[in-house]
Amino acid sequence: MFTYQGFIRYLKNTSWLMAERLVRMGITFLVIVYIARYLGPGDFGLLNYAISIVGVVIIFSQLGLEDVVTRELVNDPDHKNVLLGTGLLLKFSASLIVVLLLLAILSATSDAFEVLLIMVVACGMLFRALDVVEYYFRAIVQAKYIAYANFAQLFLSSALKIFLVYFEFELIWFAIAVLSESVIRAAFLVWLYLKHSGKLGSWRVAKEKAYSLLGASWPLLLSGIVVVIYMKIDQIMLKQMIDNEAVGYYAAAVQLSEAWYFVPVLVTISLFPAILASKKVSETLYIERLQKLYDLMAFIAFIVAVVMSFASVWLVTLFYGEAFRYSGSILFIHVWAGMAVFMGVVRGKWLLTENLQRHEISLHASGAVINVLLNIVLIPAYQGRGAAYATIISYFFATIITPIFIPKLRKSVAMILRAYINIFNMGAVRYLYKEIRCTR
Repeated sequence: MFTYQGFIRYLKNTSWLMAERLVRMGITFLVIVYIARYLGPGDFGLLNYAISIVGVVIIFSQLGLEDVVTRELVNDPDHKNVLLGTGLLLKFSASLIVVLLLLAILSATSDAFEVLLIMVVACGMLFRALDVVEYYFRAIVQAKYIAYANFAQLFLSSALKIFLVYFEFELIWFAIAVLSESVIRAAFLVWLYLKHSGKLGSWRVAKEKAYSLLGASWPLLLSGIVVVIYMKIDQIMLKQMIDNEAVGYYAAAVQLSEAWYFVPVLVTISLFPAILASKKVSETLYIERLQKLYDLMAFIAFIVAVVMSFASVWLVTLFYGEAFRYSGSILFIHVWAGMAVFMGVVRGKWLLTENLQRHEISLHASGAVINVLLNIVLIPAYQGRGAAYATIISYFFATIITPIFIPKLRKSVAMILRAYINIFNMGAVRYLYKEIRCTR
């Protein structure tokens, strides 16, 4: 059971990461807009294609070790040097293999400049092996050090990108700037570890521990692969089936559409403890308050989607300029995916509470398959708008259709559908937040 002091400690620990996330989102968005206006749809699309390619393959280099190593560091802190050394070796070896395989595949399928651009970005995976230091800071509840490293990376790499735009550097330098993010972050994590925790020379590798970590992490790796394909495949398919400009238009729209996705995370973190508290009182009260959270999320997502849809062209031209006007028609469609995303955040918390999180991979896998199939059909006919339609349909498929076939998840489908109906009960919405909080 948590003591009051323990709760405050964990709250402060989380607040560091939350503050870092909000600041990062704001600065990153403004810098991306600045870069997009300079590069134009074509080069901006090619840069995002390179980032998307690496975003898909990087999951193989991570090996699903994040939660496993963190858990082991919490449970067995006396063996931190073995855990950190073994984790580093596993992640670096996997990263090197992925980089070499990616180079071999791209050399046979892409032109020389595309290969160079993607490989520069991909080299960042090698430095991400030092994320094991982050796992250690999480385990000892010192997230502020992670935030320090993330802030350093954010400000230094953002300054570099602004410098590149101001002095009109070529596209390849922006790929180097993306690589610099991983280099800067790794350097600061190592510096903070050396300053506060120990020496890298004390890290050791143990074959038995490597087998143990890999044995525990492979289900998480599989889940991560499904999620990454689900989220990243659209831009890759747009590049392969249309061209760089199509990716640029789509990427610009997605940046604006997904800018709101932090909202359900923050609201759920704020309100879910009260919902968990009501579960101790009665199951009926717990379900009532969970339904109200779904209602609140549905209402917020609906308002965001309506406003963003009507203002889509204006917002795109305001931030990106006239060259990206076509992105407005994509944003008009894509923003409605938030209606499923907001519900998914709440259900994720519910699945964890009910110990049903193993079903998430089924939901993501079904969405990924539908997304790929619909992209194949819709992208040739509708380009970026087709990818947006595919995203919406696949998200709702994973949110509503797939859970119907999983008996334990049908309750969540009923609650989500009820929340969509309750959107139009405007008189009740103003009380939702207050009522959910009242069982603190």
